[in-house]
Amino acid sequence: MDAPTDRGLILRARRGDAEAFGELVTRYQASVFNVCYRMTHERREAEDLAQETFLRAHSRLGTFDIQREFGPWIRRVAANLCLNRLEAQRPVS
Repeated sequence: MDAPTDRGLILRARRGDAEAFGELVTRYQASVFNVCYRMTHERREAEDLAQETFLRAHSRLGTFDIQREFGPWIRRVAANLCLNRLEAQRPVS
């Protein structure tokens, strides 16, 4: 049996299928973590940001353009969250 496409999983997840979203997490957790780790250089921070990325993605899945690729989008969400966190941690001069 062929693995479901990202598009198919997204459509199912939009209808409330938690298993479908779980499969998206499984597919992209390593690449999302890698983005976060490369930006923060801290494992625990990267893990927190990766989890936050998937929470954010889940809440905004309805606005995702199904014609686009999911991988670049989820990694961009991760990068934006990392940038926001790093900016908030930067000392005010």
